[in-house]
Amino acid sequence: MPSIVRRDLMNKGRKLALSVLLFVSMVAVTRSSGQAVFGGIAGTVTDPSGASIPSAKVSITETSKGVSYNTVTNDSGNYTQSHLTVGNYDVRVEAPGFEAYVRR
Repeated sequence: MPSIVRRDLMNKGRKLALSVLLFVSMVAVTRSSGQAVFGGIAGTVTDPSGASIPSAKVSITETSKGVSYNTVTNDSGNYTQSHLTVGNYDVRVEAPGFEAYVRR
């Protein structure tokens, strides 16, 4: 194959590779800029003596929209709620034999 043809093919290959790389970079930036930011809340529910409270009902409410998420503590009194949008939340805990507790 003559060197001129080979060089021409190499240049076309480089241009194609550069074009693909540029396109992928632009798509990646476009997708990431449109993503929402999410967070989560985790905690442990205990009584005044520090003993964990299993099966306590935990209600997490976004204050400006009124959207609520509900979960229950595990055997160790722990709870987690992920995939929450950024905002202010009230956390309400209820368990039999205890007064309801709200944390703002």
